[in-house]
Amino acid sequence: MIVTHDIEEAVALADKVVVMLPRPGRIRDEIAIDLPRKRDRTSAAFDAKKREVLGLLDRSMVKCLA
Repeated sequence: MIVTHDIEEAVALADKVVVMLPRPGRIRDEIAIDLPRKRDRTSAAFDAKKREVLGLLDRSMVKCLA
């Protein structure tokens, strides 16, 4: 397990990314990272996974600020 706030690092290293909700910490969602290794950080598939994680994070933050 690795804990990071760096989305690109998470997608590059993990097989699964868990997005948490803040205060109190709860699991918001899990995303399987099914990209082949060695992961190409410039590929469209890598970018799509990064955007998927960022989208979940953005929705998590809106929910906690409301």
